[in-house]
Amino acid sequence: MKTTAFVRVFLVLLLSAQPILPVNALAGSVTGWGFNNQGQIDVPAGDSFVAIAVGSYHSLGFKADGSLVGWGDNECLQSTVPEGGGFIAITAGSYHSLALKDDGTLVGWGDDYFGQSEVPESNGFTAVASGGFHNLALKSDGTLVGWGDDYFGQCNVPDSGGFVAIAAGAYHSLALKDDGSLVGWGDNSYGQCNVPVGNDFVAITAGTYHSLALRADGSLVGWGENGSYQCTVPEGGGFVAVAAGAFHSLALKDDGTLVGWGDNSYGQCNVPAGAGFSAIAAGGFHSLALLSQSPSAKEQLLALQNDLARALPAGGALNRLLVKLSAACRSLDDANEKNNVAALNCLQAFINALEAQRSKNLSDQQADAFIGQAQAIAALIARGYAGPKRSH
Repeated sequence: MKTTAFVRVFLVLLLSAQPILPVNALAGSVTGWGFNNQGQIDVPAGDSFVAIAVGSYHSLGFKADGSLVGWGDNECLQSTVPEGGGFIAITAGSYHSLALKDDGTLVGWGDDYFGQSEVPESNGFTAVASGGFHNLALKSDGTLVGWGDDYFGQCNVPDSGGFVAIAAGAYHSLALKDDGSLVGWGDNSYGQCNVPVGNDFVAITAGTYHSLALRADGSLVGWGENGSYQCTVPEGGGFVAVAAGAFHSLALKDDGTLVGWGDNSYGQCNVPAGAGFSAIAAGGFHSLALLSQSPSAKEQLLALQNDLARALPAGGALNRLLVKLSAACRSLDDANEKNNVAALNCLQAFINALEAQRSKNLSDQQADAFIGQAQAIAALIARGYAGPKRSH
């Protein structure tokens, strides 16, 4: 895979909110639209959100201080979030919720009819995804764990390793492998598990009976039930994130704008105008988006040096690149703070990827890929690449 593809891979994983997010990730406010029978789009005020997740009729937010916020339907206490901080990722099922902590453990709450809120009692998890009534979790060794409703075998995860991302639909499951290929299992009534062939995929998402994937070239692919045209993806490229709701779909473009398609019975596809969005989430019949504030990018990039130093394996060529990255960060122009968002996102995502590889012995090919990506990021920062301008 080319270096540019790796940059896109890890940027997409960052935006999708599935992997571990640094505490200093880009923060912003949340906007919601679509069905609002339970107050699921009545988002809390504030501009410190760094990730969002939605269930059937409830919504969750993860704040920069590591705390959680929940709103909307709370009949099963799925919006009654745990107190305290230390959380680094969130996900929402139909009527339950899960969170990943910075020690690699999981916390679950809400509906537990199928045991979907009873999380595994271990650590080492790096990502979590909730479907209708089941969950998937990714471990640091690249293996998967599944639990909850297993009527269609949606919890029967593959025995092999090498997985880097996961997605859970209503009754089916998807996973992305480190070679860029996809795997699907569970309910296949509409072909939603018949994943496309190829090894250039970088992100996945699953709805009720449909599935979507993002390719390294920024284009989208959809398969499964298409009665509301939720699989009829927009043509062209330039996409950096994708989200599947019950019967609708959302995508985020590299210019910070949003696109929606599929069932629009409640206006869930009527995306807000303007740019500046950095994350999306699609629920039962509602949608959320994160509008990031203009960060002090130079300060955040400089602060990330410590995270990068911790993430790098001991010794080796990767460490030598820390010097280049640090120098590039320091060279940023204070007058162009608003124009360094792309570099910040890439560097954060790069750190996430390295953290996931901490306990692994990298092959020469994997090491070369990381080195290539780091060099690309260093060059990106050094030349003051702006990325898309963001409106506020």
